[in-house]
Amino acid sequence: MPAASRILVVDDDPALAESFQLLLQSTWEVLTAGTGLEALDSFTRTPPDLVLLDQRLPDISGMTILRLMRQMSPTIP
Repeated sequence: MPAASRILVVDDDPALAESFQLLLQSTWEVLTAGTGLEALDSFTRTPPDLVLLDQRLPDISGMTILRLMRQMSPTIP
């Protein structure tokens, strides 16, 4: 993937989100969100090329977030 590709990591565990960021940052521009609302905000402001999404978030379920993201952009994995 080109360095400009963007991934959105959504997880309420800061250590896990940071681990993903450290692992992926050499290849991807990594954005992180700790809640569903943060994820949706980031998704609309800076659309990613890929989303890694936790199913259990403190405010909105991951499945609900997934459905909303799919409605906005059905081609993003």
